[in-house]
Amino acid sequence: RRKDAEYKALLLQINPHFLNNTLEIIGGLAVQGKNKEVMNVSIYLGRMMRYSLNTHNDVVRLGEEISYIRSYTDILRVRYEDAIKIDIVEDPETKNLPIIKFILQPLVENAVKYSFIEKTTADIFIKTEKINNQVLIVLEDKGIGMSEEVISDVMSDEIKNGGISVLASKGNSIGLKNVLGRLKLYYGQDFSYKIESEKNVGTRITLCINFDRGDIHDEGHHSG
Repeated sequence: RRKDAEYKALLLQINPHFLNNTLEIIGGLAVQGKNKEVMNVSIYLGRMMRYSLNTHNDVVRLGEEISYIRSYTDILRVRYEDAIKIDIVEDPETKNLPIIKFILQPLVENAVKYSFIEKTTADIFIKTEKINNQVLIVLEDKGIGMSEEVISDVMSDEIKNGGISVLASKGNSIGLKNVLGRLKLYYGQDFSYKIESEKNVGTRITLCINFDRGDIHDEGHHSG
């Protein structure tokens, strides 16, 4: 029960955050009189809300998580227009694999945020891949990169507290800590990750889930 409570608390850090950001986008477009864009973003947001408000199961198909991210990135494209490029490469073999919700949106949001800090464009790449019994989820950006101090902070929290300390975390890496914390709580030793980053070049985050225990199946999925 304690593990479940910790997981739920981490999940709750995500939903209000993305909703607030998206409403700010809609408000900004409305001020500019961009009615068509307001309508489009409202449709994308509706799709996202339908996904997030489906509380039947915290586990969904990876293909649904990617569809959710497509709606989110559609909103970003409306906001940033030609200043943002987002490529998503989805391995068909990963579409039906079970995954916990909301593991990509915080990472994409961070990637965009730190791309625009010192540059006028953002270039984001997302890939899913199945290799034997492992599923890899990769996110790359060409932003300012992560300092060794930030990476060390994230990894030391993981080692010391199994990601649980993210509940009290503050600062720039909370989105990443949230994702890593929830994955660690849910998958335990079957989850691993790698962070590769170079200053002013970009960051590559690889999430790896091992399905050796025979977990590759539909875990009570609900499409509602």
